Amino acid sequence: MRHICLLITLLILLSAPALAAPSTGPVNVSADSMVLDQESGLYRAEGDVQIAQGDLRLTAGSADWSQEKGTAFCSGGFRLESADGVMTGDSLNYDFTTGLGFIENGAAELAASSVFLSGDKIEKRGDISYRV
Repeated sequence: MRHICLLITLLILLSAPALAAPSTGPVNVSADSMVLDQESGLYRAEGDVQIAQGDLRLTAGSADWSQEKGTAFCSGGFRLESADGVMTGDSLNYDFTTGLGFIENGAAELAASSVFLSGDKIEKRGDISYRV
């Protein structure tokens, strides 16, 4: 029975649009406090972190943002919203250039296909490929 449920889930995911597909344009980051770590090149943002690019909106308690790589690691809880759906969880590692990443202790809802995923770790591996 578990194999049938997994197969059905995979078929639904294959027909679903990608959640938080890569966006284009500038990335805007704001927070209560933000410091540039010269050694690593990371911006360390704390308190009411807001990261936006196009229609993508990410809020978190804290985040490390690499402008050079276009990546963010968020902790302290997060919420990522886009036209494709919503992700929430404890932490997020996300690449804004590829739209790939993973969440821990979270959930993802794919709006167009009404698919809901939840798990200890959800990894977005491609446009329509997820691993839970």
